[in-house]
Amino acid sequence: MDHSMHGGGFPALPPATNPGDDDLYALIQNADPATLQSMIDAGLVPGRMGVEQQMMGMGQGLAETPTPQGRQVGNTYVAASPIEHLSAALRQGIGAQMQHKAMQEQSGLIGQQGAGRLAYLKLLAGRGPQSSAAPETLPLGSADLPDTSGLS
Repeated sequence: MDHSMHGGGFPALPPATNPGDDDLYALIQNADPATLQSMIDAGLVPGRMGVEQQMMGMGQGLAETPTPQGRQVGNTYVAASPIEHLSAALRQGIGAQMQHKAMQEQSGLIGQQGAGRLAYLKLLAGRGPQSSAAPETLPLGSADLPDTSGLS
């Protein structure tokens, strides 16, 4: 296996095995490192999104900590202590904070995935930073491209 590096520190691609792979490989080999990194980052989003979902669940569990209740001991009612109330309040606050942070991270990941997808679409359409082709010479017409105005 050839472990030579492509410009920007990316490994060289293996030889093409399917018809049409040569064209795609050429596009990827000639793409700038920022475009490639954006595409790679977009591919990592689903795994990272799962981690954020777990954090959201843990935060929800803490945020739903029940408030302390008094209890009956024999014939005497014993109220919950101030320390119990403080502990519950801290757990609820930490849980809410964890949920908020997880939502912010998920929002950032969705934006990162959109940017990577947009970079890939531009690369496939020949509009990547490595190309100066006029729009009328592109393999896809602009009418064939999905609306990506909300992604950038």
